[in-house]
Amino acid sequence: MAVDTLTPNFRVCWEDDCKTIKVYDTTGAHSPANTGGWGAANITASAATRAMFYYTKPGETTATELDKTTIVNLQTPVGGEFVLATITLDTAKDGDWTFEYKVFDGAEVVIRKYTVTSLCVVRCCVDKLWAKAASGLMSEDCNCIDDKTSYTSRALVAEATYRAIISGTSCDNTNARTALLEKLQRICKLENCNC
Repeated sequence: MAVDTLTPNFRVCWEDDCKTIKVYDTTGAHSPANTGGWGAANITASAATRAMFYYTKPGETTATELDKTTIVNLQTPVGGEFVLATITLDTAKDGDWTFEYKVFDGAEVVIRKYTVTSLCVVRCCVDKLWAKAASGLMSEDCNCIDDKTSYTSRALVAEATYRAIISGTSCDNTNARTALLEKLQRICKLENCNC
């Protein structure tokens, strides 16, 4: 059994109004379709000498370290994905999060690292603007007001900015994504969305 042929994998999921991050090990069991999975020619989860998970919040440079050895070692046999970590946050934070998963067999280590962009807070703000726009439309006599200060106009600008951030993310344009996120965060602060 070798650790160097293991391909550790994971996914992250924001929950509870983006104040909890659940991390799932999605490595899976070794099979002909998943040659990087746990077991067979690769190390078994129970044989890993150490399993570490790290995360770095947006705008920070120091990673938080979580020792997940016990959780990984308990996965015998690995039947599918399992919860690797639950991270509780004081406040939700948008931006680029860095996540890193390391599995050790003695001195040998394999690493999987991802950067994930969270837009939870600004999405909440955009949704609240749309709710205010819908409420405003119901109280107007017609749908024909072209007022740049209306909630409909504000919601359209916020939604367009949000979509542009997603496009910047998919095109890996970090400068555009960061600038647009900062702009949308300013809009949300002015609108006092309380997200």
